[in-house]
Amino acid sequence: MKIEFSEVGEILVARVDGSYTSPAAYNEVNRILLAELEESPRRTIIDLEGIGAIDASGLGALETLCWRIAKNLGQEIRLANPSPAVQTQAQGADMTVPIHPSVEAARDSFEPEDLDEDLFEAPAEEPPPAKVEVVWKTERRVRPKEPGPAPSAEPPPSAPGPALSPVPPPEPVRAIVPPPEPAPPTELVRAIVPPPEPAPPTEPVRA
Repeated sequence: MKIEFSEVGEILVARVDGSYTSPAAYNEVNRILLAELEESPRRTIIDLEGIGAIDASGLGALETLCWRIAKNLGQEIRLANPSPAVQTQAQGADMTVPIHPSVEAARDSFEPEDLDEDLFEAPAEEPPPAKVEVVWKTERRVRPKEPGPAPSAEPPPSAPGPALSPVPPPEPVRAIVPPPEPAPPTELVRAIVPPPEPAPPTEPVRA
């Protein structure tokens, strides 16, 4: 297996040559591509013209590689320029990543793709890595990742809430006192005075 890297403007083109039927080989190719894009992230096109043999598992490995790069690195990647072996294997396959007829067509097709998280399951066991020759046809340029915003010690200001209308003062509470009940009429008490007793007769005084 061999990978040739070249750059067309801001796009990385990776040409893969060899047989894509051995898990050890294509897993090592995937590892090299992931490591390259982690160090220098950018849009990528995988040129499939040099693949002389490929089976269903190799085609699935290419498809899984595209989804992993899109999900884990946030980069757009395209498959392009398929060899006759790739075209034969891709016929009738349920591909979720399209294969563009040429590198130029892939370069003009960069648009957001829908991601399916079910395609990112890691294999149960990884075979030992195979020897892959890496060749750069143009000068390799490393693009550092853009630094994120520096953390601030102060919390971000909260957004102002809606203005609150003033609360009116409470109305005074007036106690409702029932009128006093009228006093019952006072009965007149008549005193019964006995008649005076008659004075005893006065005896005449004789001189």
